[in-house]
Amino acid sequence: MSFPAHTAVPGASGTSGARILIVDDEGVTRMMIRRVLEDYGYRVLEAQDGQTATRLCDNESPDLVLMDVRMPVMNGFDACRNIRRSLRSGHTPVLMLTALDDVMAVTLAFEAGATDFVTKPINWALLAQRVRYALRTSLTERELRESQLALARAQKIARLGQWRLDFGTGQIHCSRELRDMLGLSAPQALTVQDLLDNVSPEDRVRLRRFTHDLRRMQREREVEIRVSSPAAPAKYLFLSGDVVLDEEGRSCAVFGVAQDVSERRHAEARLSYYAHFDELTGLPNRVLFRDRVRTAVTAAQRGGRSFAVMNIEVDLLQRTQASVAQAASDRILRAVAQRLASVLHDRDSLCRLEADSFALLVTDVEGELEVAVSAKRLVDAFAVPLPVDDWELLAAVHVGLAIYPSDGQDVDTLLQHSGAARARAREAAGSSYHFYTADMHDRVIDRLNT
Repeated sequence: MSFPAHTAVPGASGTSGARILIVDDEGVTRMMIRRVLEDYGYRVLEAQDGQTATRLCDNESPDLVLMDVRMPVMNGFDACRNIRRSLRSGHTPVLMLTALDDVMAVTLAFEAGATDFVTKPINWALLAQRVRYALRTSLTERELRESQLALARAQKIARLGQWRLDFGTGQIHCSRELRDMLGLSAPQALTVQDLLDNVSPEDRVRLRRFTHDLRRMQREREVEIRVSSPAAPAKYLFLSGDVVLDEEGRSCAVFGVAQDVSERRHAEARLSYYAHFDELTGLPNRVLFRDRVRTAVTAAQRGGRSFAVMNIEVDLLQRTQASVAQAASDRILRAVAQRLASVLHDRDSLCRLEADSFALLVTDVEGELEVAVSAKRLVDAFAVPLPVDDWELLAAVHVGLAIYPSDGQDVDTLLQHSGAARARAREAAGSSYHFYTADMHDRVIDRLNT
């Protein structure tokens, strides 16, 4: 057997430096292949049987394996299967050396996971080109896998998934990321009804309109829906889609993406809650109370009944905060809020203004007497001590009353005047309430005492 003559091919060094593992039990064959490949700038490893080749693939991670089929200890088919099962070399291209007329060996080689085959006797002029082609293909495939992995990671971070709705079959095909969002374990296709079953009832009409408009208008559309399933918690999904046209320009499918925006919606809900509610007591805060008073003003101007604003101060905290821990002080404040809320009617709206100050909106009142009865109910509620931890605490409650429209026709005026009336109530000993207008206060007290 003579050594092959070789002349370097211009431009053939695109994969130069790659490491090639030659596996053959014939030393002369390995030497001849080594000479050809080293002339092209490849680095060469050698093994004389499949078992050694498998070990070298795990330890050295060659860029390509050139392996004979028939060898002692472990043949090329079994070695190829082992290489394919390896985490480190599972994607390494494997070129099998087979006899020119051994069709069965070629078939078995591909079934074992071979990338390609090289026939014997070897055409030395083409060998390096086959290797170079396999390496370039492997590089392209690796870049594609890395790109797909990077895309999958980006989609996971962004909580993105892909979907496709086929108008002909009515089936929806979801990417793995979207299946994970929906809690689907198997990659089965969904029908529109399957998806609708998991969509919140109030969003089903919007989803149907979304798909209908996509098909009819043939341009990108967007919609946000809330979905839930037994296998996954409820999620907010932002869907966007565009129509796929067939060769005749007719809409045949919709391709789109779905983004899980649940965290954003939950964060917005939390921000909205803290913007309108007191974190400690759970009551509406000053911002929400002002909105509700404005709504009451609008309703009264449209022919509704009058309403009253009560400005409430509980001075128990002023006497105890200096002597109890902050946690105990918070529990006292919550107990005060619960006592106030316990005597309210459904139409009443209680809020915490600040510290130990509260406000109460009483709507649909017929007159001053009804307002006074509500205020007296608040005062009487604190005649009984507050049980907090091991304490029994008494509170002095001062309530200032302002009635729309006689004591003010806007939020600021009503709060200001009810606050002034509360200051008058503080002048009395113990718990008390006072109307903003002095003569109204005296008149109501006389009626209550008759």
